[in-house]
Amino acid sequence: MDIQKFQESMYSLIVETSTNLPKDVRRAVKSAKQRENAGTRSALSLTTITNNITMADDNVSPICQDTGLPTFKIKTPVGVNQLEIKKQFGMQSF
Repeated sequence: MDIQKFQESMYSLIVETSTNLPKDVRRAVKSAKQRENAGTRSALSLTTITNNITMADDNVSPICQDTGLPTFKIKTPVGVNQLEIKKQFGMQSF
């Protein structure tokens, strides 16, 4: 297994899923924001969310700054050295 390619692939996946929302989700958030009464907590929250979406696009930064800890389930084909993968990525469990 090419660990370098795997790392690059995982990095790209994390960047994409942390910075880019599908268009239908963007439309739904925008529509919800427009329906909210100005000054309500909901309206303020939706404004923050839409601002974060825009900043994520502009800066390639996470949409939500509190992204937590990513957790992955990795399935490997027969013959892949799982101990080597675990060692390379410092995984807690596998």
